[in-house]
Amino acid sequence: MSGSSSKHDLMAPLCNIRAFNEELKHVASVLQSLADGQSGKSPEELSRMCGQLANDDIIACTDAISRASDTLEEKILRLLDSTAVDK
Repeated sequence: MSGSSSKHDLMAPLCNIRAFNEELKHVASVLQSLADGQSGKSPEELSRMCGQLANDDIIACTDAISRASDTLEEKILRLLDSTAVDK
């Protein structure tokens, strides 16, 4: 792996992890405003929104973070193995 390629291969999953972390922060903010009762939504609408946030956003983000973490781990291990072979 070349230096430039290695850097890109390692940074891509890290960028994904950071992006999905920001999405989770946003979801937490929305949930906090709903919990504070400041939304003006009916209980049914609140329930629907919370279910959607849990299923569509939180689960999707945690799944994506897990995949990106696994990818990053694989790439780091490959890089370490190739570095050990070069010595």
